[in-house]
Amino acid sequence: MAFNLLFNGEAGGNIRASMQQLIKGVGLGLLWSDVLGTFTTNATPFNDRTFEVTGQNVNNNAITYFGQAVFDSVYTGDLVVGYHDTDASNKILFSEVRHVRRGLEVSFVISPDRLQTKIAEPFVAYLSRRGDNKIVSLNDITVADAEIKPFAFELSQLVPDGVNVSDVTAVSVTPTGEMVVVALGGHDAQAILDISGGQISGKSYTVSCNVLTSDGDQIEANVRVNCKTPFA
Repeated sequence: MAFNLLFNGEAGGNIRASMQQLIKGVGLGLLWSDVLGTFTTNATPFNDRTFEVTGQNVNNNAITYFGQAVFDSVYTGDLVVGYHDTDASNKILFSEVRHVRRGLEVSFVISPDRLQTKIAEPFVAYLSRRGDNKIVSLNDITVADAEIKPFAFELSQLVPDGVNVSDVTAVSVTPTGEMVVVALGGHDAQAILDISGGQISGKSYTVSCNVLTSDGDQIEANVRVNCKTPFA
């Protein structure tokens, strides 16, 4: 998996990046090596355990250095990414802590104010993990045409106790151009969205979004929303 490496510095530098495990209660651990395809020690030659980052976008004597590592798709934990000046005995110019879950970088966000919206039972989509590891909704949601209605994805069966919804992003509706759905935010282990109208009686829609949890995980949630004329 590609892992982006980015450093802003002065023009003319010769920069390489290192990626080292940061282990809670222990400190620095092993270094990632694309050459070896595994974590290694600093006994490995410097160029085999670091990554080239090349200059881009020169402007007013400043430059952005960019590169990529092909990273371990299994690793979960923290990394210290260091940017070294190879013209100055590999001195570290800058370092940062990056968070990784199963090989992909995640961002820990501060949750917005906890929503107080109470969602009625018929408008809660309960999510579960199937045997093939795909996350699915166990039930559909039904709304009337022209109805403005909040609904929720319930994640309590997917996350540990105490883990809450931090953010709801990338909302999409299929088919497009009719029913409008917007993200409202999180309430405990619920991701709350709002149907803002546009749905057509007799049609079904698939609503999808990405749910970011307070422990840094991201879950793709999907539900089918059926639209019916009231009392039909």
